[in-house]
Amino acid sequence: MGWLFPTAAFSGFGPSAFHGWGTSRATCVTAGTTKTLQKRLAEICPRGQAGVYALVNGRGELFYLGKAKCLRTRLLGYFTPSSRREKSGRLARLARSIWWETVPDEFGALLRELELIRRMAPTFNVKGMPEDRHRFFLEMTGGSAPYLRAVRQVRHGARRHWGPLPWTRRMREAIRSVNLHFRLRECPRPHPPMFPAKTVLLMPGQSTGPGGCMRHSLGLCLAPCIAGASRQAYGEAVESCLRFLAGESAPLQALERDMLAAAAETDFERAVTLRDRMRQMKYLQAHLGRLEAAWQLHGVHAVLGPSGVETWYLLHRGRVVETLQRPKQATQALRRLRGLLESKECLPEGWRVWQLDQIDQVLLVMSWMKNNPLTVGRRLWTCDQADAWMPGDWTQTESA
Repeated sequence: MGWLFPTAAFSGFGPSAFHGWGTSRATCVTAGTTKTLQKRLAEICPRGQAGVYALVNGRGELFYLGKAKCLRTRLLGYFTPSSRREKSGRLARLARSIWWETVPDEFGALLRELELIRRMAPTFNVKGMPEDRHRFFLEMTGGSAPYLRAVRQVRHGARRHWGPLPWTRRMREAIRSVNLHFRLRECPRPHPPMFPAKTVLLMPGQSTGPGGCMRHSLGLCLAPCIAGASRQAYGEAVESCLRFLAGESAPLQALERDMLAAAAETDFERAVTLRDRMRQMKYLQAHLGRLEAAWQLHGVHAVLGPSGVETWYLLHRGRVVETLQRPKQATQALRRLRGLLESKECLPEGWRVWQLDQIDQVLLVMSWMKNNPLTVGRRLWTCDQADAWMPGDWTQTESA
């Protein structure tokens, strides 16, 4: 059926936002058989070079993109006897052309791989991958009776936003647990709040709300829609919720005490309910903590590649905004970084929001920082450290 929907033949990787180290050139080997392809790779593939590679089938269609700390070792590994029955062996049998592009270090290869996968969407890379519609933003709504909810787009009328976050069942349950714990309203069609201070004219026999509130009767909602709490009491609950989302641990400690007390009284059903709520709230708080850490990540991340080339990655809000070879003086990079930090943000105070096409890179950078401590060959300078920067010795460990 391929002739009905022809695909353009792969002709190279194209431009990159991460080529601050100079012009990148792609290399290609083509052969009619797997054995010949392996032989040509062994002849010309570079040693000790990081980079990205592309596997292309006999029709010229790109079907897989990957990255490697050492291109030669990774590509020749597709043709070893131990991989013939595995996924790598199947990919090697389909390939008739292999393209690669060298980069100075593994971090650059990760960034370039993500950029290319998002742009070209090879079949074997995107199969089963969640799409952007499976992400959402966490919103603390505006108005006089705010509450937490999941939304697809940010609204400037809201009080706070975080995200994007993964759209999973566990995340939805975590949001509901936070609303229940702080007794915030969560009505599908919330009625206008009627706080006690507001005068309401009632007819004989008419109640102060839309037929009562089940959550309020169970002690799970302050019920501002039926004058169940004052404006001040509801506002204090919202502020407590915001402090928890910012990392406060007191609500979790209170839940743990209540859980242990319920278990001591052999009220195991309540203990299990409190345990599950505590786990769900921890899950949401951990996600927001990672977003906060990424939001505060600014600096120059210097990486020394295997070929001896040192690359500087300028980080702003957890994203790589520019790359360049190590300059003779730090002034160029730090001036650029200071300009980004001093620029006016278009987001309201307290929002932690990235665009959908940015969050994958943010998560990649945070994962790299976690799995690769700032030891020999990897350093991070912040703007506060910039004035005291001096060319350092790579044999000494420097921390952020």
